[in-house]
Amino acid sequence: MTFSDGSTIVMKVQTERTSTSSKLTREIIKGTGRFEGIKGTGTGATKFLPLEEGEPGPKGMGQGSITYTLPSK
Repeated sequence: MTFSDGSTIVMKVQTERTSTSSKLTREIIKGTGRFEGIKGTGTGATKFLPLEEGEPGPKGMGQGSITYTLPSK
């Protein structure tokens, strides 16, 4: 992820997907700028809606969370 001030967060994401849903886990690898030294993990899940005629791919509704810590300044 890149933010407007140029700071970044790099995450490793692993996904388990079926035709109707997906679950993912995230691990924060590193950060730059205001996120230097960030550590954290996250999870998420998506449920896919049935394809409608003419749609190139599925739509989905999902939610997720990330828990992180930053070093003291």
